[in-house]
Amino acid sequence: MIFAVMLVVFVAQVWYAKQIGCIIGWDCGFLVNSSAENHPDSVYYSRYPNNIFLMFVFRWINSLHIGDLWSVVRVVNILCVDLSILLVFVAGKIIFGLRTGLVSWALALVTMGFWGWLIVPYSDTVSMPFSIAAFCLYLYGRNTKWNLCWKITAMAGVGILIYIGYSIKPTAIIVGIAIVLAEIVKAVKNRKNFKKIAVFLGTIIMFAGVSHIGWSAFLNHQDVIKLDPDRAFPMSHFFMMGMNKKVSNNYPDRYLYGAFLADDVDYTDSFQGHDAKVEANLVRIKQRFSQYGVWGYLQFLIQKLRWITSDGTFAWGVEGNFLFSYSLEKGSESAVFLKNLIYPKGQNFNYYRYFAQGIWLFLLLLITFPLFTKQRVDHRTMLFAIRLTVTGIVLFVLLFEGRARYLINHLPYFILLAGYGFTLLESKVGKRCFRKISRL
Repeated sequence: MIFAVMLVVFVAQVWYAKQIGCIIGWDCGFLVNSSAENHPDSVYYSRYPNNIFLMFVFRWINSLHIGDLWSVVRVVNILCVDLSILLVFVAGKIIFGLRTGLVSWALALVTMGFWGWLIVPYSDTVSMPFSIAAFCLYLYGRNTKWNLCWKITAMAGVGILIYIGYSIKPTAIIVGIAIVLAEIVKAVKNRKNFKKIAVFLGTIIMFAGVSHIGWSAFLNHQDVIKLDPDRAFPMSHFFMMGMNKKVSNNYPDRYLYGAFLADDVDYTDSFQGHDAKVEANLVRIKQRFSQYGVWGYLQFLIQKLRWITSDGTFAWGVEGNFLFSYSLEKGSESAVFLKNLIYPKGQNFNYYRYFAQGIWLFLLLLITFPLFTKQRVDHRTMLFAIRLTVTGIVLFVLLFEGRARYLINHLPYFILLAGYGFTLLESKVGKRCFRKISRL
């Protein structure tokens, strides 16, 4: 039944994307447009090598000549979102049972089924299914009665999927780290299955490494784009950028915390070589930390956490030059209606924003409820892994360059926790109601 519903949803999504689809600006637009060029801009991809993998994927799609590249990659983006929604059901069912799986699927569908990000084919959404697919495959390999050979094969698949997700969006590796930590904690606590867990985790790491070697070999032998490793921005750059505080261009009465800052880009780019960039970044990091002080920096992090986690649209419309070549008045009656509902400058955009904000707040409330209740023993390890994953992505955007959009590829894990919270809340309320009725 779920697959039938998702098929109907997919058809509706394609129609929906066709009504509101337009050219996207910022990095997404550059990525798609450059994928159709014979020799894409080497400066951009040298600075941000994390987008190279997706550029080659879009380039291959363009070589198929299926149709207009923007239209095709939007459909690919929709498929990635829908696959993630289905995998949320699979993961919820394996860990918590059928009911939680269904609730999680419904929450995922309401949250991501018809949001604006369907028309933005970028790493945030495209990386999403690889992370949650790796998690589901790990669950199958860990919990099923497959023989050891099939279990190890599953773990090899986990390593490959995590690496593909990492190549599209580096934060996708967080789920792999969470799995490793959760299993180590369980093994140390129970003092058994050390060999089995070591084989599983070793296989994941080995095949992720093999995937890295294969991808590096491809990059070294391709002639599409000439990359300059000395221009790559190190992680210290993004940590430095994550410390800035500036006034919003769109809302002069609001601050942005740790968001993209062109001055920081120019500063890092002015130094030649990896080591020189890192050293320069560390100088500015020390300067900013001394300006904040310990207490001031903690206050900054609290404000940044609130800023990042309080936006239910996930910074929809916030990036510079977010939408290109669009009109709120042109198109069919349904297209005009949807554009004015979804586009940030639409007359009815507030309705969409309030709806998205309400859903996000509902999810957060459901996530917090189980923290105050006892957990079933058979849920603990993987529940711990999901919570570590959510904590990991929040800490990442808190310390490095941050924006609510960077939470998108980890939304399946937020939703799994919310689905678990919903069924737990339902059972607690149901038991209390039953007790009161039985006393009558």
